[in-house]
Amino acid sequence: MPPPLFEIIVLTFFVKEQMIAGEVAGRAVAVSPTAPATVERADASAAAPTIVLDPAVSPDITVSTPGTYTGAAGEFGTVKIAVSGVTLDAFIFVATSDSAAISNSVAGVSDVTIRNGTFTGYTGRTITTGFAEGTGHATTRASDWEIAGNTIVQAGVKSTAIVLFDVDGVLISKNTVTFADEATGRRGFSIDGGTDVVVEKDNFTMSADGASTLAGALDTSAKAPWAIQISMSDAPVTTADLFINDLVPGMAKK
Repeated sequence: MPPPLFEIIVLTFFVKEQMIAGEVAGRAVAVSPTAPATVERADASAAAPTIVLDPAVSPDITVSTPGTYTGAAGEFGTVKIAVSGVTLDAFIFVATSDSAAISNSVAGVSDVTIRNGTFTGYTGRTITTGFAEGTGHATTRASDWEIAGNTIVQAGVKSTAIVLFDVDGVLISKNTVTFADEATGRRGFSIDGGTDVVVEKDNFTMSADGASTLAGALDTSAKAPWAIQISMSDAPVTTADLFINDLVPGMAKK
């Protein structure tokens, strides 16, 4: 007779927890790349170590090996992702240029998680992938991007916190987006050409008056009140679910 379903569930959960603890506990690897840095996994034989990057060595980094990365104390400027299968956890970003904090450097980068980070002072896009970065549109698609639990403080009249093009499978969850000057800012999130998009439990503090007319919103040099914008281009979004987002005083455009 097979064991009861309850016993199977408990056993599976226990084994999974043991595996996670064994992979991470006591096996963080410090990486000290030269600037501009390209990060390679320090111990490729290790089972998914957490790799610690040091911004004192270089605040601008390209990640070219799959893995889970976290940041040592200090401030990063940019991280470019050049490979699929990357998690960036608990980084601190402060703008040092007009470049995005996190972007893809090759087309089709997939299976990306960006979580628990803080971002301050970016005047354009802060987290972005796809056609927005000139690395492919429609023909080379990405998949499975999760952006969760981040605190993003934008700056400038053209700034947008998250811009994603041509991603199949998007989860944007529990992020807080604030504009340093609530009278400025363009958008919270902009999503184009994606499928299976879920945006949930995010919080926006944006201009209440801003460009309150459609004509003003379409002026890219003017402040626009969109908290969430779907398909600003001719690339349609298929299946977009928005749940329990605090959009006041921002507005959502679909």
